[in-house]
Amino acid sequence: MNFTLLACLFSTLLLISFMLNLYIAQVRLIKRDIEEKALAIDYIVVVNALSYASKKTTNASEFSALFSYAINYSISLLKKNSDYSGELTSTEVYYNTSPGSCSAYAKAIFTHPWGNETIHALLSIKVTTYERYSLPFLRHYEVVLLKVQVKSERPVDLSFKVKNGSIIEIKRYPDQIFLIKALVRRRRPFILIVNDERGIELKVKLDGNN
Repeated sequence: MNFTLLACLFSTLLLISFMLNLYIAQVRLIKRDIEEKALAIDYIVVVNALSYASKKTTNASEFSALFSYAINYSISLLKKNSDYSGELTSTEVYYNTSPGSCSAYAKAIFTHPWGNETIHALLSIKVTTYERYSLPFLRHYEVVLLKVQVKSERPVDLSFKVKNGSIIEIKRYPDQIFLIKALVRRRRPFILIVNDERGIELKVKLDGNN
């Protein structure tokens, strides 16, 4: 066998090796893209179920039932209209509301061909300071000052509004702390409504006599 033939054979082997490595890399990339897409869908399903339940009720037992309905309905639609491969293995839902705080949390485990994936979603609001006072020139309204601590499993944009009144000013500080100034009608409960960019809604109620 002459050197020219050996060189050609060696070059061919190098090319085959390169193409094989490229193919393997592409397969791994496709697999990673499929897994990342599935994880994104898992998260959206959980968040949408939380959003649905949070807008329908403030009762803990009803919240859990609404969440289960929404997440199972979403998965059934996905399976009918796409190649989604996830199977919902288990869920854990927590919803709590009390004067000055409200939390919604969900944990869901999905089974995929490559294994199990766990998804968490959280939005929690707590009023840490609350002050309410009157001004002589405001006959029908009172001024409310409050500091709010928000917690979520990932940073989210938030919007605030007040029932029985309106927000005058919002200041944001590090660690998702907000200082809110609002006007509320006299002798009416102060209800802060918080929405995040995912559609999760929480209501925090404080007694109008505070």
